[in-house]
Amino acid sequence: MLQSLMNVVEELLTKTLFKKSLLIAILVIFVYVFWKKRKDPILLLKYFISTISWCVFISTSLVLVGFPPLSELKRYLKIEAGLFHPDISLLHGIIKDDILNIIFFVPLGFLLPLFWQGYRDLKKSVLFSFCFSFFLEISQLFNLYRWSEVNDIIMNTLGGLIGWYCFSWLNKKAKIIDNFLVVKNEKLSEPIILTLVCVVFEFLLDAPFPLF
Repeated sequence: MLQSLMNVVEELLTKTLFKKSLLIAILVIFVYVFWKKRKDPILLLKYFISTISWCVFISTSLVLVGFPPLSELKRYLKIEAGLFHPDISLLHGIIKDDILNIIFFVPLGFLLPLFWQGYRDLKKSVLFSFCFSFFLEISQLFNLYRWSEVNDIIMNTLGGLIGWYCFSWLNKKAKIIDNFLVVKNEKLSEPIILTLVCVVFEFLLDAPFPLF
């Protein structure tokens, strides 16, 4: 199972890292950050690390769940398949996919409090995990080949919770991890804005650069 998981991660990163949407999103965000934080090179480096890490995770998440880009929605209309495909699965027993869904959101639960102090509050971090998972499941209602599952939201949220506890434990053991903190206040908007930027570019620009 571990080897299978590693193969999936490798394939996802290969598909994600060379997408126009991700690269342009990172470029736009970094230009803005450079303009705002150019007088503090250490903070600029932290923003660069946090921006790339977060955008790669969000873009990978969108690829994994089959987030439908504009070009795909246009294709649905062209073949008269319709835009909305309400295929919803309710609760079921624990299966292998549920374990993968938990693992899938552990990085989110870890990165949120790592970079943004406001998300060192457990409730806020778990709420973000729930809301992002809910958004991903809603987006699959517009994908002809996917379906939404209530179990996915529960398992993703649980993964975010585990990720938060992993960060909390590691932060107590190794205080150096606190050096990665980017925003030292209670504001919650920055990861939300970064996520929205990635989603917008993923929706508008989904094709990878022809590097291979």
